[in-house]
Amino acid sequence: MQEVQRVLEIERVVNLVRGFGWDKTVENVEGDKITLTIEKTIESPVPPESQV
Repeated sequence: MQEVQRVLEIERVVNLVRGFGWDKTVENVEGDKITLTIEKTIESPVPPESQV
């Protein structure tokens, strides 16, 4: 049952951050500690065109 709970907790977090455009890249479980790495690629702001 504890394994199912861990999977559900990870899925909840991933579903939440995915809604904001983030992706889970790494999942690490060591004993009773879960570590997730999330990443988001953002576009560089486009500089305004020079006025001539």
